[in-house]
Amino acid sequence: MTQKLTNTMFTGTLASSKLTGAFGSNDGSALTGLGGSGATISASDPTISTNPAGGVGTLWSNSTSGELFCCTDATAGENHWVNIGHGSGDVWGMQGVLHGYSSGGSAGAPSYTNVAAIQKFNFANTSSESNIGNLSSVNAHASGHQDRTYGYVSGGYPTKNTIEKFNFSGSFSSSDHGDLSAGKTGSSGHQV
Repeated sequence: MTQKLTNTMFTGTLASSKLTGAFGSNDGSALTGLGGSGATISASDPTISTNPAGGVGTLWSNSTSGELFCCTDATAGENHWVNIGHGSGDVWGMQGVLHGYSSGGSAGAPSYTNVAAIQKFNFANTSSESNIGNLSSVNAHASGHQDRTYGYVSGGYPTKNTIEKFNFSGSFSSSDHGDLSAGKTGSSGHQV
């Protein structure tokens, strides 16, 4: 027996095999339960300061270029929007928007004494740097790396195989993070 629903609300579950035929043209504005907060449609791309009310998973459609972005990190003022369309150009914060850090190095020409200090300075004003901690030992010519929470120092002179990390959120000395497979000095640092 085949039954036809006319202007009736259906609740519960319905197997997809029971749906046949063509559906009428709808704009989708009444759809619910799809997760996230829907898509924002704008004539421009989102920015790192575009703070989505729906948080991670919010979609942003650029009606001018056709690009589609998804918010993958909803940190206020530092949002990360990944381009999920056919285009390129993710939207995320450039490294170093608040403070700069300096760790290790050589000082005191002409003797060039190696130092272990971790120093911090503010990008927003012309204040001098301040010491926030120390590396585990004096270190020069090391590689620097970072993520959102930590600064990392790998290798260095005299030739080291250590990887150390320090926290950006306060005044902390470094801690052991691991070892390189061999001692290195003067190598370059990268991150993704």
